[in-house]
Amino acid sequence: MTIGFLIPKAIFFIGISRGMLFAGSFFALIWCLGVLVVAYAREHKINVFAVIAVLMIFMRIAVVLASKSAALYLFAQAADSVLCGIIFLVSLFFPRSLIQILAEASGVAMPAEIRLSPFYKKAWQIITFVWGAAYMFFAVLLVTLNLTNLKAAAAIDIVAGWPFTAIMVAFTVIFPRWYWVGRIPMAERALITE
Repeated sequence: MTIGFLIPKAIFFIGISRGMLFAGSFFALIWCLGVLVVAYAREHKINVFAVIAVLMIFMRIAVVLASKSAALYLFAQAADSVLCGIIFLVSLFFPRSLIQILAEASGVAMPAEIRLSPFYKKAWQIITFVWGAAYMFFAVLLVTLNLTNLKAAAAIDIVAGWPFTAIMVAFTVIFPRWYWVGRIPMAERALITE
């Protein structure tokens, strides 16, 4: 996660902060491509964090380029939310949803009683759906308010940033424990001992 996602995002934001959007974007994308090539050569796997970083960099470029116009900026933010929502929702059609992939890639040990239960996958699917639906909701809200009330749209844009992310991360951490304890025999004891 650090190599594939955090480092290229840091490179990108350093470039933006120094007024070098395209140089920061270029070096961040080169980093991501390098991570993808090395990860595939070593493990024959695609580094999902690097792919997400590339998508986020392209979305941020669009937002920064649109920032000279408040209305255009909010439409770009809405497009950013739609793309994120689509990524989350489409991942539900794969064997492992995006949140499950990210949770497993984070290296958190999960008790066997939980991993082998059908409720294990179901919890990650629910969380992935909530992330996707929330992003789509914010996109629709931003576009609607952008057309009717620009000040309200700007306020929603602020809420859709760090506050939304913090709430969703907390939900992602808390929900599985609650969901599994009520449905998987021995889950409570397994979660306490792990």
